[in-house]
Amino acid sequence: MRDKYKYIGPVYDFLSNLYSGKNIHRCKTAMLDVETVSPGDRILFAGVGHGRDAIRAAELGADVTVVDLSETMLRKFAEAQQKEAPQLSIRRIHSDIMKVEEYEQYDLVVANFFLNVFDETMMVRVLEHLIRLGKADAGVVVGDFCYPTGNLVARLFKKLYWYMAVFTFWL
Repeated sequence: MRDKYKYIGPVYDFLSNLYSGKNIHRCKTAMLDVETVSPGDRILFAGVGHGRDAIRAAELGADVTVVDLSETMLRKFAEAQQKEAPQLSIRRIHSDIMKVEEYEQYDLVVANFFLNVFDETMMVRVLEHLIRLGKADAGVVVGDFCYPTGNLVARLFKKLYWYMAVFTFWL
């Protein structure tokens, strides 16, 4: 299995912060608090990235599982967990999310800044699969990019900025 994040993974956090001014991190952790996460909740994070959102959920008492196809990103997550919260137990799965068949097992399924790596047809298939991994009353959280707003110049600037980031991560 080829690790597409082998080269970008080591600088993923830096580039994410450079691109968003830490807003991606804020977005990923914003929905995780005592009102949305209860001790014992089973939460799945698809495409772990830097994983601070998964660490936050585990700190709140959730039973957390992270899935990533990239060995590099899982290693980066393990390093972050070891540094920030070594006492927490977080299950890591090195796999394609479509091969995870733990249907109806999770109270919350999180796919932050994950679905945008797929073309539209595949994105729909992945989202349907993620929904099946959740229990009947599970929540599904998707934090991702949105279409640029504002006047013509602002929209063009935002599109150019977004495409530069996408191209960098694609490389």
